[in-house]
Amino acid sequence: MREQRRALSTLVVRLQRLSAVDDRGCLRYLQNAAVSELRRSLMLGKGYEGEDSTRGEIEGKYANYFQLGHNAFEFLLDFGQLYSDGKQERIHTRIVTSPPYAKELLKVLMESVEQYEQNFGPIKQNE
Repeated sequence: MREQRRALSTLVVRLQRLSAVDDRGCLRYLQNAAVSELRRSLMLGKGYEGEDSTRGEIEGKYANYFQLGHNAFEFLLDFGQLYSDGKQERIHTRIVTSPPYAKELLKVLMESVEQYEQNFGPIKQNE
């Protein structure tokens, strides 16, 4: 943990130096990339379900189809794919979480979308 804090301090100093010379908006992109890399480094060594133990990576799956449900005790978030024929969706992952964590997920997702739009412009909605 001490090494990670030292890396964070070094990163902050470098970003401050960059902000003094950046006048084209590149700094925000670099800051976000650096923060993402730092988050990844902080997660090293943590085990996750679905992790490939030979490579130490989390399995990623594409999702363009979502279903949400809830009861008094939990939220269910289903992720899947809807193929171009549009006839059949395939759910590949279900996340079950408590209402407070569902609300935290909503907050984190909203912050991430806002940050994305600040960096890359508004997200166009498919109609």
